[in-house]
Amino acid sequence: MRSLFGLLAILVASPAFAQSQPPIYPDSSLTAGMIDERLTPRYLCSHSAQDRRGVTQSLANQVFAAYRVDYAAHSAYEVDHFIPLFLGGVNRCSNSPTCNLWPEPHQRQFPQIAPWGSETKDLLEGVLYRTMCPVKNGIRRAAQDVQWLRQAQSAMMRDWRAAYRDYICRDPQGKTANALAVCR
Repeated sequence: MRSLFGLLAILVASPAFAQSQPPIYPDSSLTAGMIDERLTPRYLCSHSAQDRRGVTQSLANQVFAAYRVDYAAHSAYEVDHFIPLFLGGVNRCSNSPTCNLWPEPHQRQFPQIAPWGSETKDLLEGVLYRTMCPVKNGIRRAAQDVQWLRQAQSAMMRDWRAAYRDYICRDPQGKTANALAVCR
């Protein structure tokens, strides 16, 4: 009986066991979600998020290590900005590599979390950005104000699944069948 408990302890502590049911939310003590309050919808709509992106290999390694996810499994995850860069999220904080970054699982790799993996969150992020920055006459312009941006950021931090339902399910006009399948 004693060896059974020892085996169970080893399994629970092993990275493979920990990764069998990855979380769909980041650990709030590691990744609270951070924004740059200086960024406005006008700025975000007229500047590429690529200008502020910078997840180096070293930073990715730190994020995986902080979450105790073996980097060898990195293809099953994306190093995600909890608050997307194009909604004013930051790439890094001076005191924490994970303030806005976490290893977000892909639902195609972990079907048990479907539909709430990276693919669905990415869809929400795109809808929020296009709502804030629609294209008119070939140019992306801010159609929302700072108050709307703060509400969208807050909704993402509070509960991105509820935000998905609020921003996508309540307005199904033009949404894809995959997007609407989550709403049922």
